[in-house]
Amino acid sequence: MNTFLIIYDPSLDSEILRDRIKSLGESYSFWNNHWFIQTNNTPQQVYEQISKGDLSMESILVVNMASSGMRYYGRMDVTLWEWLQNK
Repeated sequence: MNTFLIIYDPSLDSEILRDRIKSLGESYSFWNNHWFIQTNNTPQQVYEQISKGDLSMESILVVNMASSGMRYYGRMDVTLWEWLQNK
């Protein structure tokens, strides 16, 4: 299972995009346009699934967080740390 960070243009307010992201697997959303998801897909597959059709020209970034073991540090809501720790 891979953990990905998805970030998209904050001006893009799309329920379709949010639903597509949620459909990929377990997810955690923060700041309205940042998502962590868990899926067996590749970054390209994730991108292609969420950006198809009308969203194909929107700015969307997909980053695999587990390339050499996920490491993170910062100040965030405690629920984010709990979500990451359990994944």
